[in-house]
Amino acid sequence: MKHKRNLFYIFLASAIISVLLVFVNQDVVVRGLFDKIMEAVIMTALIYIVLIVLYFLMFIAKSGANRIARKQKKDLTK
Repeated sequence: MKHKRNLFYIFLASAIISVLLVFVNQDVVVRGLFDKIMEAVIMTALIYIVLIVLYFLMFIAKSGANRIARKQKKDLTK
């Protein structure tokens, strides 16, 4: 359940970033409204994928670090 909430927040962040980038780059890449919407959707998807990969890499690293810390704590108590 925690991952679903975090992934939703990541999606919102990627959508906001892509919309801001579309407004910053007005008339640089495309001019039509449909093209701008499609550009925002594609950028949202790409940013979302990158952020999800980073999120899960950090999750895996954190769980590995926690496992090592627990193992070291067990060794100290022996």
